[in-house]
Amino acid sequence: MEFQASAGDADPQSRPLLLLGQLHHLHRVPWSHVRGKLQPRVTEELWQAALSTLNPNPTDSCPLYLNYATVAALPCRVSRHNSPSATHFITRLVRTCLPPGVHRCIVMVCEQPEVFASACALARAFPLFTHRSGASRRLEKKTVTVEFFLVGQDNGPVEVSTLQEINKVGKELGIVPTIIRDEELKTRGFGGIYGVGKAALHPPALAVLSHTPDGATQTIAWVGKGIVYDTGGLSIKGKTTMPGMKRDCGGAAAVLGAFRAAIKQGFKDNLHAVFCLAENSVGPNATRPDDIHLLYSGKTVEINNTDAEGRLVLADGVSYACKDLGADIILDMATLTGAQGIATGKYHAAVLTNSAEWEAACVKAGRKCGDLVHPLVYCPELHFSEFTSAVADMKNSVADRDNSPSSCAGLFIASHIGFDWPGVWVHLDIAAPVHAVSVPSSPARAAPTLWLWSCQPSSSEIFYVCDLASSPLAPSGLILPGNRGCCVLPFPSQPVLCGGLGVLCLTHPHPEELPGLGQSTQGLAYHGRPLAPAGARDLLPEKGTVGHVQGSQKAPPMPQPHTQSLCPALCLQGERATGFGVALLLALFGRASEDHLLNLVSPLGCEVDVEEGDMGRDSKRRRLV
Repeated sequence: MEFQASAGDADPQSRPLLLLGQLHHLHRVPWSHVRGKLQPRVTEELWQAALSTLNPNPTDSCPLYLNYATVAALPCRVSRHNSPSATHFITRLVRTCLPPGVHRCIVMVCEQPEVFASACALARAFPLFTHRSGASRRLEKKTVTVEFFLVGQDNGPVEVSTLQEINKVGKELGIVPTIIRDEELKTRGFGGIYGVGKAALHPPALAVLSHTPDGATQTIAWVGKGIVYDTGGLSIKGKTTMPGMKRDCGGAAAVLGAFRAAIKQGFKDNLHAVFCLAENSVGPNATRPDDIHLLYSGKTVEINNTDAEGRLVLADGVSYACKDLGADIILDMATLTGAQGIATGKYHAAVLTNSAEWEAACVKAGRKCGDLVHPLVYCPELHFSEFTSAVADMKNSVADRDNSPSSCAGLFIASHIGFDWPGVWVHLDIAAPVHAVSVPSSPARAAPTLWLWSCQPSSSEIFYVCDLASSPLAPSGLILPGNRGCCVLPFPSQPVLCGGLGVLCLTHPHPEELPGLGQSTQGLAYHGRPLAPAGARDLLPEKGTVGHVQGSQKAPPMPQPHTQSLCPALCLQGERATGFGVALLLALFGRASEDHLLNLVSPLGCEVDVEEGDMGRDSKRRRLV
């Protein structure tokens, strides 16, 4: 995937194209800008006609030339708890509307403040990791070129360097890490990480990547939960809840990706990435319920649930960041609790923090970058008593699971640096968003696959067969070229239904001008692939009735169009990593970056906004607010 200031011109038949943006933004794109990417297949009249047919609810799309060029519209407005750039819809539209091909192009139309979130959403549509056998045999490397066209006041060119690093996260950083592993963890007092991972074949570890530039004024630590697989330990998970636990390292993965991108873009303060790595496994040495562990904070924990392991490793991580790294700001990120998805939903991460200013900043940063965030209740005096233990300083799991368990889990971590710690502590629970990749499709506007069944040469009626099993309703219309210009044919609101198939009867004023429609049943297909579904002939009008289609010869069977792979694709989407959290960290701490785009999306300021009389301990915690 390549971000370029200009993608250049190309015939869409050789380089398929997707134009994407909000409808009012698409109308502001001059024809001169897209002409070279659409001609000779698409004329200016056809382009304007396509825009006039789009009616996003919440999204809509219209093919411009078979399956080689498509224009798609994003929602015109979103709610206050969503990202203004509608990032989830961007990812979904790219996956469903981008034409297939080896070399493809996306033109993203948006305003300057939406560039960062939109670029992250585009990159999220192309996960790099795959173990499919066909991928290794692919001879030709596939490329997707992305060009941004900016509308609004700040409509200058987009600097390529600010976007190229987004899709390079997770690679080797070239920084020598500090690694504490296996028995050394036990010797040095990291009882949380060691206790969770001691039964695994691969020993647990604490790894730290540090960036300490000259002139730094404060120290920031990002702590990531890296449970590489979570069986639940002896409190073992069930057969339906254990699959997918390879993603329990989502917090550490986000920290790693954000750390690399932040350093490459120029980070002016001390930044440490702390990774708490372990496999929560089952074996003779596994931690047992009733065991008591001594954590790095010096506090003891009675284990009453081995499946509440993430808070144990993070407690060691934040204690290390506080005691050894001298951090002024500590942010931990984790796929911590299943209850997070109930508390804030599958698209919004949960934030818990000791600072009201940082809580608001996290929410605002989420809206600006697309990694949405919503606050949890922060009330230690009411919730921390859930961890009361008769034999240790605390238990590791709550007594009452109905009393805000996600908030309680975060408070467990905070207790190991102290609720009265003067610095800023931020906890981000991304358990549900790390699995979510797209919003549900809108059945009212999802475009079905259409096949031209046949046309009577002497009649203006054209019959199309559509597969309504994959999409309940048809799009609003079909654009067809002709010698006298393009023609927009409205679809009937209620097609004939039979066995999941529907017949749409369209009226064209000059059917003789339609390419390929001179002979009956010759099948100029809507997506470029002729296909006669089984049973479709039975849906056509009887002979002798108005609109009878002569001929019964079926087009040869062909593979279904790529849009028909949506059903298996939707099943696979739940198994893809999303990279959630990378953009959020970059946006939240953008003011400490030398990158102008990150400065723009960051909700935090760089000046101290407290009065001179305030305590010194507050100056550091508010410096970025």
